[in-house]
Amino acid sequence: MFKNELNPFNDVKIKRIVRGSGQCVEYISYRKGTNFFVLEMMPKYKNKMEFLNTLSHEMVHLWQQTIKKILVIIINFFLVFEINLKD
Repeated sequence: MFKNELNPFNDVKIKRIVRGSGQCVEYISYRKGTNFFVLEMMPKYKNKMEFLNTLSHEMVHLWQQTIKKILVIIINFFLVFEINLKD
């Protein structure tokens, strides 16, 4: 699906997520001029399929942001808008 273009997450955090089951979070250091992506996942899922669906969904977000340079803004589970970050 990603044609060997997917970058790895810089870190993985297992934590309780209130409104969702996983998230791809970008941390930006303006002082250092760096950014990194963290995959945040719940400690427990109902079954293997829910875990895999969540993981693959977050991988798509990572691909959108790092390879395609598209920032996807989601509020209350609805796609609000996409911003193309390519020069």
